[in-house]
Amino acid sequence: MNNETDTIGLLVGSRRKNSFNRQLASLARTMLEEKGQKVEMIDWLDVPFFSQDDEFPTPEAVKKVRDEVMGCSVIWIFSPEYNGQIPGGEKNLLDWLSRGLPGADKSDTAVYGRKVLLTTAGGRAAGFGVRKNLSLLCKFMGMTVIGSEGIALSPESWGSDDVMKTPGVKEMLEGQIDTLLG
Repeated sequence: MNNETDTIGLLVGSRRKNSFNRQLASLARTMLEEKGQKVEMIDWLDVPFFSQDDEFPTPEAVKKVRDEVMGCSVIWIFSPEYNGQIPGGEKNLLDWLSRGLPGADKSDTAVYGRKVLLTTAGGRAAGFGVRKNLSLLCKFMGMTVIGSEGIALSPESWGSDDVMKTPGVKEMLEGQIDTLLG
C-alpha cells in the first residue's frame, strides 16, 4: 500500500476516552499523516446492540460505520483485552460489519476482502488472547490479517495512564506502519 489516495481506517475497540489503545491509535494517526497517508478514525460508539430483528432496515449508525469502513483500504484495529477476549462493544461492531449488505449475497459485507492490522496494549501477555481471537474472527469474516503486535505496558504506564511511559511504543508502531505500507 503506497498510494497516497488509499485511506487507512483506525478502529479503537475501547470506549474509554483516554484508553491506552486510543493513545496508540492517536500516535499512529500522527505518524501515518506525517508520511502523507490519509487516515480515518472510525467512530462506532453509537452502534446499537446487534439483533436480526433490527438488521433491516439498517440502523443509521450502522450505515455510517459501514460507509466509513468501505471507504478504507485497510482497517487497523487497536483493541484492549478483556479477560483474554475481544471487548463486548467491539465484538458487537464486528458482528454488524460481518453481516451482508442489504440486497447483497453473503460475502458482500463491509469488511469482506479487506486487509486488517491488529494492535494491542495490555498486561504481561501484551494482549495475546485478544489478538489471537481477533485474528481468528477477522479471518472468519473474510478479512486478511497482515500483522498483529502487542505491547506489554510498564508499571509506569499503568500508574500514569500514559502509554508512552512504556519503552518501545513508538518503535512497535513504526514496525507496524512498515508492514502496513510495505
